[in-house]
Order: sequence, then C-alpha cells, then structure tokens
Amino acid sequence: EQPFTNLPYGTVTFLFTDIEGSTELLKKLGDQYADLLAQQRDLLREIFDRWDGGEVDMQGDSFFYSFPRATQAVSAAVEAQRECCKHDWPEGVELRVRMGLHTGEPLTWTEGYVGMDVHRAARIAAVGHGGQVLLSGTTTPLVIDDLPDGVSVIDLGLHRMKDMRRPERIHQLMIEGLSSDFPPLKSLDARLNNLPTPPTILIGREAELQSAQDLLCRPDVRVLTLSGPGGIGKTRLGLQLASDLLDQFDDGIFFVPLAPVADPMLVPSTIAQTLGVRNTGSQPVLEAVGNYLGSQQVLLFLDNFEHVQDASHELVRVLDICPNLKMLITSREILNIRGEHEFPVGPLPSPELPSSVSLDQVRLIPAVELFSQRAQAVKPNFIIDNQNAHAVAEICTRLDGLPLAIELAAARVKMFAPDALLGRLVDAEGGSTLAVLSRGPRDAPERHRTLVAAMEWSYELLNHDEKNLLQALSVFSGGFTLSAAEKVCCSRGGTSSENTILTQREAILENLASLMDKSLIMQDEGYEGQARFSMLGLIRDFSREKLKENEWEVEIRKRHADYFLAVVEDAKPKLMGSEQEEWLERLEIEHNNIRSSLRWLIDRAEDESGDAEDAASSALRMSGDLWRFWDTHGHNREGREWFREIFSLTDASSIEGVDALIGAAMLARRLSLIDEATQYYNQGLASARELNYKAGIAEILGGLGYLEEYKGAKGETADELYRESLELWRETGDKRGVATALGPLAQRAASDYDFEKATSLFEESLSLFREVGDKREIAGALWNLGQISVSLGRYEKAAEMYRESYALYEELNDLHGVATQLRSLGEIARMVGDLRRAHEQFIEALDTFRSIGDTRCSSIALSGLGETALDQEEATAAIAFALEALSISREIGFQRTEARVLRLLGRCDLAQGDLESARGRYHMSLKIERGLDDLQGIAECLEGFAFIAFIRTEYVVAVQIIHASEALRDRLRTPLPSRETLEFESWKIEARAELGEKEYETARSTGTELTVKQANSMALAGE
Repeated sequence: EQPFTNLPYGTVTFLFTDIEGSTELLKKLGDQYADLLAQQRDLLREIFDRWDGGEVDMQGDSFFYSFPRATQAVSAAVEAQRECCKHDWPEGVELRVRMGLHTGEPLTWTEGYVGMDVHRAARIAAVGHGGQVLLSGTTTPLVIDDLPDGVSVIDLGLHRMKDMRRPERIHQLMIEGLSSDFPPLKSLDARLNNLPTPPTILIGREAELQSAQDLLCRPDVRVLTLSGPGGIGKTRLGLQLASDLLDQFDDGIFFVPLAPVADPMLVPSTIAQTLGVRNTGSQPVLEAVGNYLGSQQVLLFLDNFEHVQDASHELVRVLDICPNLKMLITSREILNIRGEHEFPVGPLPSPELPSSVSLDQVRLIPAVELFSQRAQAVKPNFIIDNQNAHAVAEICTRLDGLPLAIELAAARVKMFAPDALLGRLVDAEGGSTLAVLSRGPRDAPERHRTLVAAMEWSYELLNHDEKNLLQALSVFSGGFTLSAAEKVCCSRGGTSSENTILTQREAILENLASLMDKSLIMQDEGYEGQARFSMLGLIRDFSREKLKENEWEVEIRKRHADYFLAVVEDAKPKLMGSEQEEWLERLEIEHNNIRSSLRWLIDRAEDESGDAEDAASSALRMSGDLWRFWDTHGHNREGREWFREIFSLTDASSIEGVDALIGAAMLARRLSLIDEATQYYNQGLASARELNYKAGIAEILGGLGYLEEYKGAKGETADELYRESLELWRETGDKRGVATALGPLAQRAASDYDFEKATSLFEESLSLFREVGDKREIAGALWNLGQISVSLGRYEKAAEMYRESYALYEELNDLHGVATQLRSLGEIARMVGDLRRAHEQFIEALDTFRSIGDTRCSSIALSGLGETALDQEEATAAIAFALEALSISREIGFQRTEARVLRLLGRCDLAQGDLESARGRYHMSLKIERGLDDLQGIAECLEGFAFIAFIRTEYVVAVQIIHASEALRDRLRTPLPSRETLEFESWKIEARAELGEKEYETARSTGTELTVKQANSMALAGE
C-alpha cells in the first residue's frame, strides 16, 4: 500500500540509532546536555539526508530513518560513526551511538510504517553497544559486495531478541580506524535463562509492561502475581516482562510452566527440575532449592498457578531462605501469600462504537492491531481497509478485547470475510457464539485451543456454590450491584441442594469475593461510589450456557425480571420530580439489564406458557414506566419497537396500558409519526374514559391538542383540548399536571401574539415546576420564555434563558433538550450576525436530532443551516440544506418548516437572479402561512415580495409592501432581526432617492394603511 508521505516504500532499509549511556551523560553535562543533543541531531540529520534517508521519527536521543537502498543506509551509518568520533563534543565527552539496520517490505500508512520489519530493526539496534553498527540477515547480502572503503563485515551468529519468534543472524560492520571490540550483544542469550520464544509480538501493553516492570523492580516487592481470566494474555505479558528484565537479574530468569502439573505436591520438584537442582533424598526438595539459589539474584517465573494453589505456602518458605529471589506468577486467582503484590491484567483497548476515528487510527487500536497481525498469519494479503474496518472493530469490541478470543476469531478470516465472521459471532440473543472461536494452533496449550476449553479450565476449578453463583450472575447484562445479586440469587425456600441456588446472603458475598479472586468477576466503581460488578461478555456467554443446563434457569430469569421491574416502578415518580437526575443516570446504567428483562418477558409471553399472561402484563408495566427515560436519553426508536412488540401481546386496556399508550404516542411524536401517535392517543383515551382515569385523560387531551396544531388545524380545536386537559389536572390536584397543561395554552397565546398572556402563563407553569422540582420541565419552560423574548427582539435575554435551560438539560443528559437549546442559540447567533457560531451550533444540534430520530427538529436545524449559509453568500450550500429540509418537512407533514424553507429557497433564487422562481416560492409559502393563520410568516412573505419589487425597480410597490409588513409586525410586536432591519433601511434610502420625498411618503402611508389581504393581492399581482 503506497503511503501518503514522502518516505520510501516497497523494499526499504530501516536505520535505528540511540546514544549509549545518555542518562550518565545528562548527569555529567547538566544544562550542556541539551547542546550535545542538538549537535548530534544536526550532525546525523545532515548525513542521513545526504544519503536520501527519510526521517520517520525522532524521540529524545533516538532516530528512526528509512532508506530506499541498503547500500545508502550502510554508507550513512559508516559516515555518521566516523563523524561522531571526530566531532568535538561539549566537555570533551565521548559520544557513542549504537546503530541497527534491517531491510524488509513493511506496510505503510499516512504517518510512517507498521509491521514486524519495524520491530526487528528496533530490536537489532537495542542489542548493540555504543559505536557499533549491526546488520540483519536480510541486509547483509544486499551490501556485502558494495561496502564503503575501509569497511568489512563479521558474523556474530544467531541471537534471540525480545518479541521475535525466530533468532536473527546478526553481522557487525568493521570500520577502519574505529573501535571494533565490543561486549557480547545484549540479546536474550546474554543472561542465563530458559524463556521460551513468544509466538507473537506483544501488542498494546506498553503501559502495563512499564507499570509491572516498575513494581517488580521495587526492593520491597518479592512476588508479583499477574492475575486475570483465561485468554487475557497473562503469560504473554509475563514473558515480555521477564525478557525485558534480564539485565536486572545477574544470575538468570527461569520459566516454570505449571499447567501440566496436576498435584500441588509436585510444584517444589518441578521448580527444582527447572533449575537443575538434584534431589539426593537426604534433604527436602525446597531446602535443596534454597541452598542452590542462596543469595543469587534470580527471578522465578511460575506460569499458571491457579490449579496448584495449595503449594503457595511452599513459595513463602523458599523466599524466606533466598533473600535475593523474586517470583513472577501468572494465575487466574491471587495466591494470598505474604509479600504478594497483585497486578490485574485487563483486556486490550478496543474501539468505542460508534466511532468517527480515521482508518489509520482504527488500525493502531491494540485489539484491532492484534486481529490484523493474527489474520495475516493465516492470510498474508489480509489488510484492514475502509470496507472491513468497521466489522473488524465491532468484532474486537464484541470479544471484549480478550486476546485469545481475538486471535481465534482472526484465524477464521481464511474462511470468512470480517462481515461474515461478525454475523457468525452474533447469535439470536445478541451474544457471542463461542463455537466459532475454536481450533486454535495445535502447538498451543490444550486449554487455549478453543475459547470454550479456556473457560472450562477455570470453571472446573470452582466449587459447587461458586459454579451455581457464576451461572446465576450470568443473567445480568451490563453489570450488577451486590444488592441486586443478593435479591436475584438468594434461594427463597430456605434450603439448598445440588440443584438450587445459594441460600444465605453471606454465602453470596463470600462466593462473589472468591469469584473476583479467580478473575471471573470484576469490580468497578458504580454510581456515587457504589461498588458494581461485571464479567467479560465471553465469560457471561459461557456461564449462560451452563445455566441453560440447570433446572432453575427460569426461576433465576424471572427473579431478574422482577427485580428490574421493581427498579423501573420505583423510578417512575422520581423521573418527574427533584430526584430525576439521579434516577435517569441509574436507569441508564441498568439499561442493558432492563433490556434483557424486557426481552425475556416478551419471549415468555410469546411462549404461551403458564405465566405468559403475567409476563405480558409485566412487560406492559415496565414499558409504561420507562418511556420518560427513553424520551429523555434519546432511545426513542428503541422504545417505539418495544411498545410495538408488547402491544401485539396484550390489549392495553388497564391503567398501566393507558400509561404505555401515552408513552408510545410521545415517542411516535418525537419521531414525527403523527398518524401513529394519533392512533395511540385515541386508543388510550377510550380506555382512560372507560376506567375514569382522569390523569390519563388529561395527559392524552394535551397530546391530541399538540397533534392538532402540528397538522395545521385552526387554533380553536387545540384550545378546547388544552382547556379540558387543564380542568382535569386541576380536579386531580396534580401540580405538575397543571403546570404541564399551562404550557400549551401559553404557546397558543404566543401564537396569537398575546405575549403578555403567554409570559404570564409560562411563568405560572415555571413556578409550579420549580415547586415539584421537575428539572426537565423547568428547562422547557425557560426555553418557552426565551422564545417569547426572541419574538420581541430581546436576544440577550433569550440567550440567557437558553443557556440556563441548556445547563439543566445537560445535567439530565437530555439529548433532545440540549440539541433544542443549541439550535435556538444558533438562531440568535445568526440574527446578531455571528454566522460562524451559528453554523457550529446548528450542526451540533442537527447531529443530535438525527441520532435520536427526530426528523421534525432535524428539518428546523437544516433550515437554520441553510439561512446561515446564504447569509455567508454560500448559495449552493444553502440550497442543499434547504432541499433536504423541504423533503423532510413534506414527508412528515410539518407545514411550518415547509413554509419557512420555501422562503429560504426564494432568497436563494433572488441571490442567483431568478426573480420568477423566487416569486413562485414566496407564493407557495404564503399559501401555507395563510392556511396556518401564521401572521409572522405572512409578514416574512410580504418582505420577500417587497424585495422582488425593489429589484425590478418597482419602488412604489416595494415601499408599499414593506411598510404594510412593518405595520403588521408593529401590531404583532415582532420586530425584524437587526440584520434584516439594516437591509430594509438601505432599500428605503435608495427608494426615497429614486422616488423623491413626496412620492415616497405617499407610497409609505398607503402601504401602512393596507390590510394584509390587500398587500397580499398587490404582491401576487405584481402591481
């Protein structure tokens, strides 16, 4: 793949350099070290650039260059070493630079190179010494017959290096006049060890590696246990950690694999055998090991200790005997011995979906990088591109960043493209299919050949109660609290047997702690510091399969559903009061559990089992109590689908059913599905009247009034519905209901331009909402008051209210509310001429509206974007925004935006000089505004006609119409935005100059006295 940089590509030679003993030089030179570093950089850059090298990276005292030919790289390295020796460095110090070269065919991307060739070159440089130039086995043959004068090559043999699967034959350049006598290379062969060569390079563990290294190097840390579930990569991290620390243990590092050891009693003899300690039988094995090690500086790497935990006390005895001995241990369960430090190993970082990162950034996400590396091992031409990047990212996310699972999945690309593989990983319930993740490498440990085998290894180490609890906890999705675990998993019968759940709460706590120690359960900090527990998705899938084999699966699932039904019922009143922020967040945290409960209840109802009716009723109650949460947090489309499924199972004729129908109608409104919302409201109204459910009737009447206005009906119908709703709320004595009903009446008053009445009603509504502490509705009332301030031209006051409203919505994570305030602030920014800010706020609002499926508000935001673009003289962009808004508004029957967009398109036509098209657009807009009886919209149409007349130099008509519009606005008390006011004032000055004072005044007075109907007729007739 050709890069988008100026670096060479194809077959290239890499050159890595760094300064030996840079830390000591810094201590010696102090402030002068910066000067030395600058001189070294300038010297090397000048030489490398002259030999056509391309600088890939530079960090501290290290350089990474690439060259199109190996001979150029060697010549550059030789010249650089000679110049470094000749250069007069500060304080007369001797600067010694080590260099490593390797030739390969790396993958390229926009910022450089990726692949094993880069790592190999870096590792070769790292094993060298200052003043030494090392060549890889691929570079040497390319240069051997074309070396610079005075240069020869010697063979240093095969060497194992960190992360490299195979040893590398390394050669050294012998440069005449320079030192050629160096210590042995710092490869893995330099210190006594039996570390196996890792099968793959370590990916994405840099931070953990450094932290673990720092911890193990501390004098007080004698035992470091890398803990985590099977397949998380403990052994691989341990091998890298051990190889990186070879220099720290003078007497060696010894790897002791314990997976094959079945009996804890055999652990001491296994350690002795690894160290080569012979047991003569005259002394205990541990004593013989202790005598052999004595005060040597040794690291014992004990791998897979979880199944031989009973031998842990033996380790303490060895540590007591050997003062300089340290132990590195991998285990799914901590040992709980004196001096032990636990280091939990987590999953690899995975993509956060949905993600807007670039392809290059996706490739560098550790989980994705591992997938790519392992996929290339079975399919060398595999590459992550725009077509498969999303599928690979989702695979890694679904597999929880678990390295073993990712490696097993990547091995399947030989058979399946990533999209197809993703489809196979997802079963009917949305979990991961463990069967797909099978058939790992034959030389892998048995427990790692399939993911199921890895899970079984851990599972069989559990006792009976731990197994039962792990199965029961698998019903939770997205984590759980201790309280939830106790209520769902404790046996109600008071007794336990082989086929029942745990009995006592104390047993839950004890066994939960044990599962955490065994790395099967993880603990995180939940809401307000409350402990929250979870398990990796793949462990949960495995445990659920085990649960299905148990006769109490249905009982556990029912308890889980009952528990979260109770949570939702507790939340319902809180979502309308002062605790709504806390409960909205709690419901969001538990949303996956709620989804799982709903799914189980619906499936149970469809099963027509003995409790199908109860399951359908519970699902109905849960959805009816949830809709405010769904609406607030933008889960509108999801909520709608739940309602559709549930209504197909029950007639919703109860009070709970009415609440559910109200919620379904509200979500349909958000999604601009007006006919569907009307159907739900009417169905709910019939049931509510039959049940004499006054609160339900009142809420539905308010909703029907909104729909009447939406559909463009005359105000009287909506007014009647709103008034009846208010009367019923007053009857029930529900302050919040009264406040809710006052809002639409205030909006009706504002629509009639009675701003004084509208303000009074909104303020009364706001006061009541403050009394009951409903933040969401307080924010809504503030927004409505801001809208009135905009109509009156009080932009600063409006912006202040919008910002206060925005802050409240943001606290609640109310996506729709936040987006609405952004859109409204965008309108103000446009009106006062801050077009850049207006564009940004409209775009952000539009993105949110689209994400939650609100097409109505999307069309409004698009209108604002179009108007802003036109104000910026970007007519093409304005037309594109306008046409999209027009299409949406017509599709959903939203006439107010349709009329507004037609006027915008008229302005675009005028900007492009098409007066006839502009006139037609204003004509269509005027027709809609007349039907809606929207006088302000009519005034804006008149202003468009006035502009057309002005362009045609029909000054009398232009003056008459513009003054008719101004007279109308004066009556409505809705001034023009300041930008338009300035524009019209300039027209008047020009018209006055053209007509003369007397004729202008006659036209002005005539226009002021015109009725709206006359002005319309004059404009349409072009008189």
